[in-house]
Amino acid sequence: MSTTSRAISNSFYLFFDWFALTVFGYLFWVVLGKMLPPADVGMFSTITNLAWTILGFSFLGLNYSIIKLLSEYQAKGEQEKLQGTIRWTSKVILGGNALLALIIFLLAPQIASFGYLDATAIRLLALTLVSVAALLLTSNLLYSLQKMRPLLTTDALMAFTKIILAALLIFLGFGYLGAVMGFVLSVLAFSLLRFKWLPLAKGVIEKKRIWRYALSAYFGDFGRMAISQGNIVVLSFLAPMASVGIFSLVFMLTTPMRVVPQVLSNAIMPIISQKWALNEKESIDAIITQAFKYSLFITVPVLLGFTVFSKEMILLMATSQYFGGIAILPILSAAYFLYGIASIFTGALYYTGKPNTNRDVSLAAGLLNLALCVALIPTFGITGAAAAFLASAALMFAASLYMLLRHLHISLARRPMAKILLSSAVFIALVLWLKTVLGSSLEAMLLNLAFSFTLYVALLLLIRFFDEADASTLGVLKSMAPKRLKWAVAITEKALRKFI
Repeated sequence: MSTTSRAISNSFYLFFDWFALTVFGYLFWVVLGKMLPPADVGMFSTITNLAWTILGFSFLGLNYSIIKLLSEYQAKGEQEKLQGTIRWTSKVILGGNALLALIIFLLAPQIASFGYLDATAIRLLALTLVSVAALLLTSNLLYSLQKMRPLLTTDALMAFTKIILAALLIFLGFGYLGAVMGFVLSVLAFSLLRFKWLPLAKGVIEKKRIWRYALSAYFGDFGRMAISQGNIVVLSFLAPMASVGIFSLVFMLTTPMRVVPQVLSNAIMPIISQKWALNEKESIDAIITQAFKYSLFITVPVLLGFTVFSKEMILLMATSQYFGGIAILPILSAAYFLYGIASIFTGALYYTGKPNTNRDVSLAAGLLNLALCVALIPTFGITGAAAAFLASAALMFAASLYMLLRHLHISLARRPMAKILLSSAVFIALVLWLKTVLGSSLEAMLLNLAFSFTLYVALLLLIRFFDEADASTLGVLKSMAPKRLKWAVAITEKALRKFI
């Protein structure tokens, strides 16, 4: 399979993986927002984010060295090294985190004496730690081997099962405990199922290389963790649980801003790693540029739509108890947009021989986020937490872009970016005008956004935003699409070529 076809295939499955996780993830948070008060949502969010925070330390950066090295071994056909690495890292990661979780579980009463969480919540934290460790490990292994179909299947089933179990347990009166147990049981079951797709035979282990990339990524991973989980963890120390619940729900609501660029980033990074290992550097510029271009094309109108309809978005997902998050939704949307784009740049740095630069950028952004959270939350509450996230995401975006331009001298589609800005200005003007005419009911909002986005795409067509590479992408998608949908993709491809 060619580089373009492989990238598109990866993007195809990762897009539907994102779609399943996003749709079911939203439904899961709708269940929490509709069935639990903000304080209980805050408790659930604190437990799960603490578990992810602990993983940032307990994984020791091995999750990143897995992706880097397995992609390289697969490209070179070094099967024994591939198998040995999978077997050894699985033992280290699962064994280490299981032991850590057992210690936390047994010492729950003593830890609870510090007054942060009660013993029940700490035991739930231990169980959550085991489940998310298995989830992160198996996700990275399947992703590294580019087994995107089983990744999609298990993610979708896991997310759906999580909704059913959590809703049932909450309905039976278990509150946030029901939400956590629904999460733990579904995640653990499908994470363990994934091992059927993984080669676990004994093989060669390059421990020095594994630890070299792991330790370089370790501190960078701390930085990313400080950005993605730091705000909620610091809030849980410095603000009421109700504020944590409101912030967590809005934080989840704005994830589409980062998911599109991260899906594209995840699709291209194994390919970039392989191209770099084989010294085929000429195509890396085009791959990164296309990912950046598509990220802007999809995400910019979503960002603008969320900004205009902040109140409506929150009410769609929860109840009026969460209206305290209206003011921070535009801030978090902008922050997640910058963070998502930065994930393309930092990933490219890591997989093209600059793991230390990736580490330094992520660590600087993460430390800035934590420092600003501690400084701003006592005075400004959740608004301060949102502002801290925006500032750190902006730093991560600017620094990673600057370092990538110095390292690879990529073009980044400056002319298409200018065309997106022009079309986005028309989009936002139309959205605001239609809001005054149609109102802001759910039906009016959906009609407004659908019509405005259609005009946005039409304008991009007229000003020749799309090129031959985009038409070729549709050609590959046509070959992958189900028979009943091939005609629609073919018509789209034919229409697009008229505007190239």
